[in-house]
Amino acid sequence: MNRWKDFSGSPETVMRRFTGIELGILLLAGTFLVVGADMVFYPTEMNVFHQVYRRMHAAVEHISKDRSQIYGILAMLFGLGLVWMVFTGRRK
Repeated sequence: MNRWKDFSGSPETVMRRFTGIELGILLLAGTFLVVGADMVFYPTEMNVFHQVYRRMHAAVEHISKDRSQIYGILAMLFGLGLVWMVFTGRRK
């Protein structure tokens, strides 16, 4: 449903406020967008530790600068998807 139902000037039909959950999702989306942009424009090599299920040791994955940019693009796309979900989600 469209956020703007009509332009009659009635305050209850012109625009709906965001709920607390929607604001939280927008905050999370902003975080993904900022961190993703940082990873795209300032890529760094890093080691990421993964806990392996049913093993005592952790696996280490080396992330190159190119892969860091790919993960940054994916994070930005996920953040944009969250923003899209909030603005086009089903309304009741």
